[in-house]
Amino acid sequence: MAFDSGGVASGPMTTSFVLPMIIGVSYAYGALDNEIMGRAFGVIAMVALIPIIAIQILGILDQARIKRMTLAYFNKPIPTDDSEIIHFEA
Repeated sequence: MAFDSGGVASGPMTTSFVLPMIIGVSYAYGALDNEIMGRAFGVIAMVALIPIIAIQILGILDQARIKRMTLAYFNKPIPTDDSEIIHFEA
């Protein structure tokens, strides 16, 4: 997420490190020469979507935290202290 949070599948870090690594992993797990790109093809979509989905999930978690804090603040009882009561004499 940190190296390509723009959601671009052709960023400099992705094309230099992630895709060759996935092609190597596909080759190591016994893919034939014509199947290597086919097995590594889904990584392109994953590289493009994971940063966007992660940022959306972080936004949802932050909104839930704000809502939880707001409810906790407004639902706490107000302390009643008799020294704060002002009595007026008529």
